Amino acid sequence: MYLQEEDFKSIEEMAELFFSPEDIADNLEMNEEDKEQFCSKIELKTGKEYIAFRKGRLITEVELRKAIKMAALNGSSPAQNLMINFFKDSTT
Repeated sequence: MYLQEEDFKSIEEMAELFFSPEDIADNLEMNEEDKEQFCSKIELKTGKEYIAFRKGRLITEVELRKAIKMAALNGSSPAQNLMINFFKDSTT
């Protein structure tokens, strides 16, 4: 499997939108062998493919948490509970 720089950008962008590895592979028009290899790398958390996938997901997670934080600071009880859960999860 050979991916170009633009493919890694596509992986990152689609991961930002929480597409599955299978959907990303389909979008990149991978054959079955490459799709299986790509999905394995994501599952095993190895390679540049995984790094692009993880980066994309984290980008959106950061944005979402910032939005939740703002809502919590503005008095949203559900958002405050989410922030408390984020805090608890980060300290255990």
